[in-house]
Amino acid sequence: MRDALADAARSQIRDWNHHHRQWRDEIARNAAALNRAAALLSGPDRAALNHIAGTAAAITDDQISRAAEADTRAKRPSSTAARLLALGDRLTALTTKYERAGVIRVTRS
Repeated sequence: MRDALADAARSQIRDWNHHHRQWRDEIARNAAALNRAAALLSGPDRAALNHIAGTAAAITDDQISRAAEADTRAKRPSSTAARLLALGDRLTALTTKYERAGVIRVTRS
């Protein structure tokens, strides 16, 4: 039973390390693309976009790894995922705002 729990924990840590890095990189990439595509962003929206990109880029691989291990050991939801989801939600709101206004066109995959 103990081995199964240890294996599950290791698997979760590997999964979080992989996916959280991908999410971070995707948020930073999409924020940069929106910044380039929408040169007419208002001052507050541009500041928010820069904050999103900067915050995502500041989450290091080491922070992701340490948080994955600590959160798994404490049997709690991923703190990194919560941060990334909040950033992603803010980015989606900004993207949607400018897409609806016809300033940008988003191609979704």
